[in-house]
Amino acid sequence: MLGNAVIEFNGEKMSFFQFNRYTISKDRSERKQAYEAISSYYSNHEDKLDDIFDQLIKIRTNIARKLGYESFIQLGYDRLGRSNYTPEHVKIYRNQVRQYGVPFITKLLKKHQERIGVEKLKYYDERVHFKTGAPKLLGDADVVMEKALKMFSELSPETKEFIEYMVSNGNLDLISKTGKRGGAFATFIGTKKAPFIFANLVGIPNDIRVLAHEAGHAFQFYMNRNTQIPEYISPTYDATEIHSFTMERFVWPWMELFFEKDTDKYKYSHLTEAFILMPWANAIDEFQHQHYLYDHPSQTMDERKAKWREIERIYMPEKDYDGNEFLERGGRFYQISHLFETPFYFIDYDLAHNCAVQLWFRYNENRDEGWNDFLNICRVGDSESLVEIINRARLQSPFDDGSLRYIIEYVDRWVEQFNKQKY
Repeated sequence: MLGNAVIEFNGEKMSFFQFNRYTISKDRSERKQAYEAISSYYSNHEDKLDDIFDQLIKIRTNIARKLGYESFIQLGYDRLGRSNYTPEHVKIYRNQVRQYGVPFITKLLKKHQERIGVEKLKYYDERVHFKTGAPKLLGDADVVMEKALKMFSELSPETKEFIEYMVSNGNLDLISKTGKRGGAFATFIGTKKAPFIFANLVGIPNDIRVLAHEAGHAFQFYMNRNTQIPEYISPTYDATEIHSFTMERFVWPWMELFFEKDTDKYKYSHLTEAFILMPWANAIDEFQHQHYLYDHPSQTMDERKAKWREIERIYMPEKDYDGNEFLERGGRFYQISHLFETPFYFIDYDLAHNCAVQLWFRYNENRDEGWNDFLNICRVGDSESLVEIINRARLQSPFDDGSLRYIIEYVDRWVEQFNKQKY
């Protein structure tokens, strides 16, 4: 349904991903209209989405009970291969986000509001960090790929071999077009022992993040392509996202190729947007199993939407939907495909990002040491669990109480240094 969605805007018909460029317009009225067009699409299909979501909750619950589980929660964890931590461990992390993460994001958004010069930050302002607009990505898709080839070739001998293999074998499908499935992912073609990257690049700054992210996944696959145990090629979702987020940060020294004078703007946007995702990811996780979705599978969709809005206010107290009725009553979670397709996955992004940022700290201090620690966990594949991989990389565990505070303090210092500049 979403892959075939067409939005009419400014006289054009576009897919969701082609439409994304309007959501970061420096014209506030235009991006407001863009966000309203997106929420209108979901609102117009609300009944169908309600039915799909409700059926999924009930079917998963029935499967779990037939298999002897009390609810779908533990089955969901088992399906994801979470072998040595529990929902209680994740709750420890969520509590840290409430304690340290939410106040930090409040501080970020306050500075954001001042920088773009608005009296009150609205939901359609959150992705535009500068009054002068988003950093400008230079060049068309062909130019971007030429620069990406240079970037990965210079990063390390291993990534040079990897990117040349991907390009020469045509294992990249990157450009967005109408009717194409949305999103981006990396996968592994077992019969060819080859990674493959799928994306929807549309000429916006986020394209570089997406490309580096999926390259991180594909590079890890490439490093394990000849393993004799197919199940070991890719780690579980929680661990595999470490590779993708780490790659996003490790390519920062090459960002001038893509942004030139806007490089610092890109780095700031990239770093802070990942942290702004933190309360969002944890709200989604709490919505799924902290006394709600799968603990109460018989609730109505209206009750679920009301609960989502309640949790949203805890983790994102500044969120202002500017009177949008559909979003105010809790319709925003429809835009998270993971809730439909892969329950409990979304928190993996934030747990992995926590680890990736620590690797970035180390890379900043000693590039060789940081790269070697990253390469070591890429070669592990799925032969070790998330907790074992964290230990191998010599990182603090997100499940250790207080560990998030150290990360927030480091990033806060980086942000303060940036804020002293002209931006």
